[in-house]
Amino acid sequence: MSDEGTVTIRSFRAAFQMERRIHKIDRWRIPVPYGVPLRTLGYAVAALAIVLVASRLPLLELLLGLLPWPVRFGVLPIGIAQLLTQAEVDGRPAHDFLMAWARLRVEGPRSIAFAAARANDREVLDAVTVAPDERHVTYRRGAIEGVGAVVLRHPAALDVRGRRLLVRADDAPDFRPKRVNVKARQRVVIA
Repeated sequence: MSDEGTVTIRSFRAAFQMERRIHKIDRWRIPVPYGVPLRTLGYAVAALAIVLVASRLPLLELLLGLLPWPVRFGVLPIGIAQLLTQAEVDGRPAHDFLMAWARLRVEGPRSIAFAAARANDREVLDAVTVAPDERHVTYRRGAIEGVGAVVLRHPAALDVRGRRLLVRADDAPDFRPKRVNVKARQRVVIA
């Protein structure tokens, strides 16, 4: 058997990572294993543009002027591009994370029907079912406020304290589901 036409893959990540990379420029092979991702080149161009704009601003002009020009226009953008390429926040590439962060700053942290909502806005919900998952068989912590009904289908001890109804998990042997009617300005706290 000849080795002609075979490719040696040194890691599975390199095999399954579907990212466009530059391996050669004309006849010159780039001396980087697995080539340079196009995303890195995009980050480098964006970082160079930011350095060029920042070098025109009064205060940053003084700080960037302290660096020699090869560091300012070469090492700094390449270093920023390399950091952004390696950084993955919540499994997302840096540009996706930065766009989501900017959108959060512009739109606000809460949205209702794809529009920013004020912090004091409240939503009235229809019937909501909260069920345990495979990790928890008991109630999850939470609070319910306003008019409605809460059906407790697992053993629970109820403790009324003024307008506050405290629910705690219990080990009652003979358990029947309990229905708790919540009045206006009353709060159910599940501890």
